[in-house]
Amino acid sequence: MSCRFVLTLILTMVLGCTSPSIGAEGRSDSSSDESKWIISSGITPPLPAGSLLGLALALERGASSLWLDLVLSADDKLVLLSDVRIERSTNVKTIFPDRSRPDGSYYSFDFTLDELQQLSLTPHAVPEYLPLGLSRSHLPITALVDFLHFVDLVSDDLETPPA
Repeated sequence: MSCRFVLTLILTMVLGCTSPSIGAEGRSDSSSDESKWIISSGITPPLPAGSLLGLALALERGASSLWLDLVLSADDKLVLLSDVRIERSTNVKTIFPDRSRPDGSYYSFDFTLDELQQLSLTPHAVPEYLPLGLSRSHLPITALVDFLHFVDLVSDDLETPPA
């Protein structure tokens, strides 16, 4: 387990220092009058943190940086989730009711990437306020590699591609 912790720590430091970050506040850059947008965990609420839809919407709305929270799966894949405890952010209790730990929690590192991608992220808002029937949509957990492929595909369409 300590090897996985060290790997996660190293990847967090490397990705945090070299990749675009994604957060949700506008702020003025002192060197220009242009606003900079940093999107943290997608556009929340109502979209779930780390959802590809939320991150895509952030990019479409002009986010200049993205902040990604990452956790490991049982098969050592990095996925976009803000917490290793997944019962609050997914429907894991419904899909895998018998897989909780003795403390009643479900942890990302107890599930493979394929199992995690069977789950749906849970929107944070009250269902009747969600756009386009989002409360009934399947918002899968996204692997980091899939997100990076997505950014690569859309970077040509962005005004300023990520560095």
